[in-house]
Amino acid sequence: MAGVGRQDKGADGTSSAGLVRLNVLKKVRRLIATGELRPGSRLTERELCETHHISRTAAREVIRQLDAEHLGEALPHQGLRIVRLTGKMVREIYELRADLEVRIIRAFIARATKRQINHLGVILKRLKKAIHVNDPEKIIEHSTEFISYMNDVADNQIVGEILAHLNARIELVRALAISWPGQADAGYAQLDLIRQKIATRDADNAEIEIRSYIQMMLNSATRQLDEDTE
Repeated sequence: MAGVGRQDKGADGTSSAGLVRLNVLKKVRRLIATGELRPGSRLTERELCETHHISRTAAREVIRQLDAEHLGEALPHQGLRIVRLTGKMVREIYELRADLEVRIIRAFIARATKRQINHLGVILKRLKKAIHVNDPEKIIEHSTEFISYMNDVADNQIVGEILAHLNARIELVRALAISWPGQADAGYAQLDLIRQKIATRDADNAEIEIRSYIQMMLNSATRQLDEDTE
């Protein structure tokens, strides 16, 4: 019979069940990144099912993916234990992030049109609004969008794949960094300075500024990490 067993699919071919699972995964990532799920706490399959109205199988797949992204450790019959960041882990993530983002910015400067460069200003306006209303989730989203948009334009597939694999942990560290008083505003100012260097296609100074930005965020994250462990 026509239509029996058929699953509706999204524009990218993902089944409706798959889309639900992806949405839950995104929500849990944000809860971890914003600290609502605390390091060391446990997230169980049952909790995921009851909170997000998904099947036990879907909950198991969400936990498996979070484990693969190193946002937690899957424990037999216990669910997921949320990752506890260390200073060493944060430094390694940000050192790799700096090298990747420098490559993205240089490729973007070489390829972007004036309209595409101007769009960076639109993204920063969204970020400024999120900071003004103190919305940590949107601050993280638009800060991430700033570099992901440039990589989309640069069309650097391998770098993009590596960055995507790291993004879950980068957002976790970013959330830690912006929790330091005044850091979100300082980060916005530094990103706008990077935008200005990109607008003049000054790749060398754009690299200096992005490395300075990442070092500033690293310092903030490690300060906050040290304070949390005292």
